[in-house]
Amino acid sequence: MVSFIIRKATPNDCGHVLTLMKKLSALEGFADETKITEEDLRRDGFGPDPVFQCAVLEKIDNGVSSLVGYALYFYGFCSWNGKMLYFEDLFVEREYRGMGLGVTLMHKVIKMAVDRGCKCIQACVVEWNTEVRQLYRHLGIEDLTETKKYHLLAFTGEKLNKFVKRESFISKDMILKAEL
Repeated sequence: MVSFIIRKATPNDCGHVLTLMKKLSALEGFADETKITEEDLRRDGFGPDPVFQCAVLEKIDNGVSSLVGYALYFYGFCSWNGKMLYFEDLFVEREYRGMGLGVTLMHKVIKMAVDRGCKCIQACVVEWNTEVRQLYRHLGIEDLTETKKYHLLAFTGEKLNKFVKRESFISKDMILKAEL
């Protein structure tokens, strides 16, 4: 008999989650851009200062378990709504799609976030992925690019390094001290 469990990921899941992340990256056309390692996942998700959380979809088939999906998310703050949850990734292996497993995984994470006081849930979807965008629209998720004209912006790689290395943007005597 086959059954599925949704549970919080553990450090032991990092290798399997990384494999699923790479499959998602390849599916989205970004296979060469996945630079993180299993150690990055352990440190950044399960270390002393975790910056993300992860739920996994585990398949149990005759006592043998395997991870077939995951949701990677983190909490933030929205200046309009307060506490929010951001879905970085939501992925289910192709052969397990269409069964409601991905929506159930998303629902469990969102319900947990709302129970913890979140008033806003956000996610990004690549433009060409009309199947997922239509699913999200069907579920009632608003596409802010269409309705509010918001765009996702990012600093990465050399552009990020160049920005950080810049000494100042204003006269040096204007800011006496900056402590963060």
